[in-house]
Amino acid sequence: MNFYVHAVLRPQVEADEVVRMERRAQIHGQQIETVMLGLRATLEKLVLLYRMEGNDDRAIHNELRRLELETPHIRSLGITDDQGNLIHSSRSNPAPQVQLADRDYIRLFLDGARQPFFLGGPVSNKVDGMWQISMSMPVRDETGRLKAVITSVVDPDRFADGFSADHEGDDCITLIYSDMRVVVSYPMRPDEIGAAIPALPVLDYLQQEPNRQKAAGIYALGMGGETRILAARRLFDDRLTILASRPMAQAMQQWNDLSWLVAVCSVAILLLAAGTVFTARRLLQAEDRRVRALGSLNMQLQEQTARAERLAAAKSEFLATMSHEIRTPMNGVLGMAQALKNQPLSSEAAEQVSVIAESASSLLGVINDVLDYSRLEAGRMQIASEPMRLRPQIEAMRMLFASACAAKGLELRVKLPDSLPDGLFGDAARLRQILVNLLGNAVKFTEAGFVEIAVDRLQAATGWMLRIEVRDSGPGIAREAQYKMFERFSQEDSSTARRFGGTGLGLAITKRLVELQNGRIGCVSEKGQGALFWVELPWREPSAEMLAGSVAAEALPLPPSPHQPTPDGEPQDQAGLLPRLLPRLLVVDDNLVNRRTLTALLKPFGYEIDLAESGAVALEKLRGKSYQTVLLDIHMPDMDGFETLRALRRQPASGSRPPRVLAMTADVMPEAVLRYEAAGFDGVVAKPVIVQDLLTALNTGL
Repeated sequence: MNFYVHAVLRPQVEADEVVRMERRAQIHGQQIETVMLGLRATLEKLVLLYRMEGNDDRAIHNELRRLELETPHIRSLGITDDQGNLIHSSRSNPAPQVQLADRDYIRLFLDGARQPFFLGGPVSNKVDGMWQISMSMPVRDETGRLKAVITSVVDPDRFADGFSADHEGDDCITLIYSDMRVVVSYPMRPDEIGAAIPALPVLDYLQQEPNRQKAAGIYALGMGGETRILAARRLFDDRLTILASRPMAQAMQQWNDLSWLVAVCSVAILLLAAGTVFTARRLLQAEDRRVRALGSLNMQLQEQTARAERLAAAKSEFLATMSHEIRTPMNGVLGMAQALKNQPLSSEAAEQVSVIAESASSLLGVINDVLDYSRLEAGRMQIASEPMRLRPQIEAMRMLFASACAAKGLELRVKLPDSLPDGLFGDAARLRQILVNLLGNAVKFTEAGFVEIAVDRLQAATGWMLRIEVRDSGPGIAREAQYKMFERFSQEDSSTARRFGGTGLGLAITKRLVELQNGRIGCVSEKGQGALFWVELPWREPSAEMLAGSVAAEALPLPPSPHQPTPDGEPQDQAGLLPRLLPRLLVVDDNLVNRRTLTALLKPFGYEIDLAESGAVALEKLRGKSYQTVLLDIHMPDMDGFETLRALRRQPASGSRPPRVLAMTADVMPEAVLRYEAAGFDGVVAKPVIVQDLLTALNTGL
């Protein structure tokens, strides 16, 4: 500590004090510079006035008098003619008859000097004995001949008033003329005014370096004299110099106090050292034991962290695997159920097929909910922000739930104000997922009455908000149960779960999807009074050009069941889903059930279908036959979908253009879909295959 105070802190304090003196010299110098520039501007103004009003003695006198009263530093103002006679004065009118040709600030211009102005050194006034400096400026006619000299007598004591504002202890501020005579100082020393200042190193340094404008340092003055901090700065085109100084003892007073305090503390520390060593040893031993314990705990935490990371990776791998393994057999169940619905069946068989299809759809919904929630929990759900149309999304919901409401005798209401803009930025898929969850719950739990969806735009503190309300006339929700409605695996009570089924994840997923879009969700309900679920999402409206180019998907009605032939024997297109050219398709899948399912789904719609059980067989068929579209499974032995696609793109196409290749996969995680698109697939068909989505994908681009 002593070393720090003497070897480090003292030089820092000295350097800081030097900077402080430099700053004081700068501040006072700027004040003096401002005053002198103002005085020079006053003389320039009087030169112009004399040129215009030189014959009006009263106007000249009044202006001189006004400027003297308004300018604190001016003691008097006067004008002499080209012979040195005083012709105008701020003190009296007419001016007294005085000859001033012998004054240096007059004689300079009478002798023909061409400089724009002159600043005289300190002189004692012959009348009152007060010290003054003078600034004079010539008045010339158009030919350059001297007509008069305007002089301002400046009171240097006024500068001392400014010096006293921040005076401390034995500080000293001195204003020096260019010939090293003292103009004024503070504290005032009358015997020094007008006398040459003693030689000082800092001033000598400025004299030796003409281009240097400032200097500062710590100097010992004279033989055995005190040490002071000196800071000097040139002013007013080097005509003046400001000098600020402070005794070193005063500047270092605080450091001296600290030095003594540190010395006393050092003695106290030495006296306590013996006891401290013993205590420290015991503390170090205890600390060593704690460090070893913490090291062991840290290793355990690292092992647990690594284990958690492995579990997270295993969870992701498990979800991807289970998605594929569950969706593959589900593809057969759901696909065959859809295919059977397109066959002529008895009423009893048709009802049984409907039960199979509905059960498979419900199971697929459970799988999707679990996978969605797992992705949300892992932070892997991405929200898009693209232009989309709002009204088609709402109309799609009306079409989707119309049959379910009609089956239960419910009135389905849709409220869309005419003033509501149609376009907004958002994630169309996530918006549909939110609406499906809320409307699905409303229809499921409502036995009689109505289900209503209302959409509007509200002004909020942060901007426009999209407000969606789903209201029903169902049994309502008790207040004490509402707080947990948005928790996972949560329903109002166990009887609800037994009666209506479901995973209890729908509202939890909806809440997370809303929050990912910086929105809010809530519920208003009373037991027996129905329920109102509301969602508010930020609204940002796209331009007309962006909206015109948007391709936000809309929900489509289910495909016709079955296709009825026309009188010519050709199938009808009841929903616009039949291909316009009835293209030839190649289905590539190593799973026999999947191949049979796709064949059963597509044949009623008039497609010509070829099958391949591997990538190698598919490439052989493509070499001998032209196909418009290839449905290619991703997970196959030997050659998977990626390898098959690369080989397919390399070999020449049999037709006029290469076929479109759609990836068929049960792995529909967003990151997987992006991987398929990057690999060059023209689209993705998810397993289990929904015939509506399959037909839409096949029609795209034809």
